[in-house]
Amino acid sequence: YTISNENFSLNGSILTATFSVTGVAATQQLERAILVVNKTSFVDENAQIARIDQLAPGTGQMTMMLELTEAVLSSTLLNARIGLKTEGNQAIYSSVVKIK
Repeated sequence: YTISNENFSLNGSILTATFSVTGVAATQQLERAILVVNKTSFVDENAQIARIDQLAPGTGQMTMMLELTEAVLSSTLLNARIGLKTEGNQAIYSSVVKIK
């Protein structure tokens, strides 16, 4: 699977991520799509201060929305990225994007 055309926007406390998911000779089903946020450049399933998962996302254009808490928004720097996880494997991720 690949992630492309990622776009992140922060409007007030709502982070919106839009992106495309493409299957590339994928033999395993997607387990989940993950939108993660952290206050450092290390952002993944384990290094995060906010996240939302969408189970069994499928392929095509996707939109995920995450409401960030005041504690998260109080950080001077916030980075986000999107992950795709297949069953039994580690997630693959988009590039890290500065959202604040």
